[in-house]
Amino acid sequence: MMLKELEAIPLLLDGLNPKELKIARLRTNKLSASYNEKNSWLKSVAEVATFLNDLGVEYVLVKYIDIPYASMQDIDLLIENEESRHTLFSVLRKNGYTSCRSLFSPHPEKVEFTKFDHYFEIDIYPEPAWWKITYAPAGLISSAKILKNVSGTEVFLPTATHDIYIVITHSYAHGTITLAELAHVAKTILNNQINWPHLTSLAKHYHFEHAVYIYLFLIGKVLMSMGYDNYELRKVLNELSHNFLSRRLRDTLLRNCSSKFFPIRIPLSFRFLSGFHEPLLLLTSGKNPTTRELSTYWLLVQQKCSSFSKEII
Repeated sequence: MMLKELEAIPLLLDGLNPKELKIARLRTNKLSASYNEKNSWLKSVAEVATFLNDLGVEYVLVKYIDIPYASMQDIDLLIENEESRHTLFSVLRKNGYTSCRSLFSPHPEKVEFTKFDHYFEIDIYPEPAWWKITYAPAGLISSAKILKNVSGTEVFLPTATHDIYIVITHSYAHGTITLAELAHVAKTILNNQINWPHLTSLAKHYHFEHAVYIYLFLIGKVLMSMGYDNYELRKVLNELSHNFLSRRLRDTLLRNCSSKFFPIRIPLSFRFLSGFHEPLLLLTSGKNPTTRELSTYWLLVQQKCSSFSKEII
């Protein structure tokens, strides 16, 4: 069932309406947006980007799923420069936006802005991390950003390599792999030059080898069916398969692929390990996490693991 649904990805890339492809769960696969809804999100992005560009704020639009009918609920911005953040916060509040901070301590600085007459929320991340799971060094994503036309407006986006890495790590941090995100990563690989050594280096340094591997493993099957055979991609897959968790996650997926549908839920055991991701980075760098940090991560693990009542994969 699962592998059969992968066959829909080339059709999604051609712009076919997901409703015509008999995909089992459109909403949870982030494919439930109508043409008008997607255009409404793009219009909001254009307005926000114009606003940011005029202010001179240093930002990167992240988690943009560039697939027709992909549902986008928020406008996610990585703004690492503290001065830029405070400038933006002040102006947004003056323009009627209401701000709130995350309820969970791992993201004490993430700020969410909403406005009564605006459907889409603006989420501002101060650092490259999801739920305190760091995925890149400070400044890397922002310094390498590129300017690209999105719906007629110049918008700062991550490089293609960073883009797929951000989508993969965010997906893994939330414990779900959707068809929309897989299709976006496949499209990005097909249409751009990917710096595979850089991607592999980031995955290894931040202990995301298994997350990157399972994505590329699934996408490799899609690209092969489209006649796309990339030696560098095969080389990366082979290298990342040496990781024990990569093989375990792949084998778990293959055991269940005949009876399960997308989206894939990452098993609780893997999500449990991801909760201790940050202490592992601290320990391997020679720094000892504090008792407060360890208790915070433990509460995070409990929150992540209780968010799903059963394993789907």
